[in-house]
Order: sequence, then C-alpha cells, then structure tokens
Amino acid sequence: MKDGQPRPSQPRPIGKSVSSLPASDSSLNAEKLRGLDIYGGSGTGLPGDGDRLDAPAAIGGDKATLANQIILGGMMESATSRCTHALARKLKELEIPATFDFRPTGTHSWSYWENDLHKSWPMPAWSMGL
Repeated sequence: MKDGQPRPSQPRPIGKSVSSLPASDSSLNAEKLRGLDIYGGSGTGLPGDGDRLDAPAAIGGDKATLANQIILGGMMESATSRCTHALARKLKELEIPATFDFRPTGTHSWSYWENDLHKSWPMPAWSMGL
C-alpha cells in the first residue's frame, strides 16, 4: 500500500470502484442519446452457430476454449442481453429511435461480434459520411 491506496492487484473497495456506474448507465441516461444513431444487439447466452469446435473465430478446435466460451461467454451474454433489452424498452418509452437485433442464441464471443459489426456497419458508416 502506497499513500493508503491499494496496489493494482488488490481489489478496490466497492464504493470506489462503482462510483461512476450511474454516469455510464445508458438506461439511466437514455435521454442523452436522443438525436444519435443507435444500434444494439445481443444473443441470449445459449450456444449457437459460433459455439462449435469448427467455428472459425478464436476457438481453433480447442475444447477448453469452447467450454469457456459456452459457460462464461454464455453467462456474460445473458447478462448483456438483459441490459440491452432494458435499454431498448427505455428508448421505446422515451420515443427515441434505435435499431436492435436480438438473436435467439449466441454467447459473448468474437464470431457474434463480427456478425454484429457487419450488420451494424451501414449505420456508423452513414453517420461518418462514408
């Protein structure tokens, strides 16, 4: 401990580590999104086409990697999906236009992000004048 501050490897007290979360919560700050081009998407956390040993992105036939992607990536995407649905509801309530793509399957992993990037690209490209 230096100057009473925890070392980077030590967990920070919760009150200090999450103090900025309300400021970065898009549902709490949804009104600030008015006038912006918004695209959101998520899977359910259930395994899908990108969660196979022969999937092209980042698995490389490794069973441990696949297990990690299905278990951890599935839990992460399930939580992300809840947040994304909450944001979609909030924006609809505020009548702020947005595009959302909710997939019936998919974990928090590269193959789904790549697909989402291809689907969403026309919106940021248009916004940037490309």
